Amino acid sequence: YGTEEEYFEQSWTSHESQSYDFYVYMSDEDWNSEDEFWIYNVYLYETSGAGGPGDDDEYFDWIYDYVWDDDDDGYNDTIGWDYDPDTTCECNISVTLVVDIFDNATGDWVNYTSHNYTIYHDDDDYWWHDWSPEYNGTFDFYVELYDEDDNLEDEVEYLGVELHTRSNDDGDDDEWFYDWDYYVDPSDTITIGYDPDTECECYVNITVYVDVYDNVTGDWVDWTYDEHTIYNGEGDWFE
Repeated sequence: YGTEEEYFEQSWTSHESQSYDFYVYMSDEDWNSEDEFWIYNVYLYETSGAGGPGDDDEYFDWIYDYVWDDDDDGYNDTIGWDYDPDTTCECNISVTLVVDIFDNATGDWVNYTSHNYTIYHDDDDYWWHDWSPEYNGTFDFYVELYDEDDNLEDEVEYLGVELHTRSNDDGDDDEWFYDWDYYVDPSDTITIGYDPDTECECYVNITVYVDVYDNVTGDWVDWTYDEHTIYNGEGDWFE
């Protein structure tokens, strides 16, 4: 909050040995373009193909859900989860948490969120995520844990959760990159970290995109993205 720093990171791995340019831009939850920056002439090496660890098991050591009234208008408007994903491998493993959200009355898919983490064996981790709807309704939540090969490893369901929209509307506030940095390690992967802030004294969902360009030809090569929830000037660091 205030002047505290936030830092988030995204990673992208090259499949060829060459130099790349990276265009990083941020949009708010209404898809308004808010801020951007370029990283030029980063040389990455081709993936060695040496392979990674075996197919170990990943699982939720624990996961808890909470429902609350964030805007104090008498109606629950937010659901949140905290959780600790573990692995049987005594190594660093990249896992992805995916939450698919469906309308309980119609069965229609409503939204999803996705978050990437690096875990080590049974270390005690604490991750948190929450979600609020854009309309009043009853929703079903399917929380799934995937390993770095996109294998479904664990899942939990939360069905029939009644939620209302938040009554406060802060309009189209500005979001920006307070700080950003990057590093290359191993030689085929760049990791871009950033601290996005918002002028709104509220939780704001943002999407950060990374476009990759060939540094020599200027041709578009690939892209990646990640979604985050930020609050005012709170310190975060995403990557």
